[in-house]
Amino acid sequence: MKLHTNLLNYCLLVTLLIFSSCQDEEEASRRDMLIGTWEIQSGELFDYNLTVSGVPLTRSAVQGLAALNADLAEIDKALEDGADILFPAGTTIMFNDDNTYLVDDQTDVVDGSWSLSDDEQTITVQSETAIGTSELNFTIETFTEQQIGLLLVLDRDDINLESQGIDELPAEIEDFTIEYKFNFTKQ
Repeated sequence: MKLHTNLLNYCLLVTLLIFSSCQDEEEASRRDMLIGTWEIQSGELFDYNLTVSGVPLTRSAVQGLAALNADLAEIDKALEDGADILFPAGTTIMFNDDNTYLVDDQTDVVDGSWSLSDDEQTITVQSETAIGTSELNFTIETFTEQQIGLLLVLDRDDINLESQGIDELPAEIEDFTIEYKFNFTKQ
């Protein structure tokens, strides 16, 4: 009987070890999964809001008025093109284990540091520029070992207009919020 009890205890112990080792393998952190090189697959303007001459306008309102106002049509087109400007086709991002990153868009290379929020839902990237530190926050919408979907929300505080070659926004645009969605695959 004692042999039977010891054998049963041994089987239970082995079963627990097998399940715990399988569970450890399945629970890789997002940080660990993020390390590596990711290539842009798609980017799109998701939404935006503008305050023009004191009037808040949604994307659909701007598009509706664009036929009547060439400036609004130009703004809408520029925002649409923004996804390709931020991450042109072929752009790769390498997230390193030492919390540095490298973005290569085949014409320019940008590097800096990155961090993942405690809840692993936001990636923050920082880079040093001639006029100070630039910081962007990407919200993780979808994430697997091979694909990641990110939402980038930009406002006036996030964009250095001078570095983009823009002295200032047209006087009638007082404020803005722009949302872009990007999808990357791991290389």
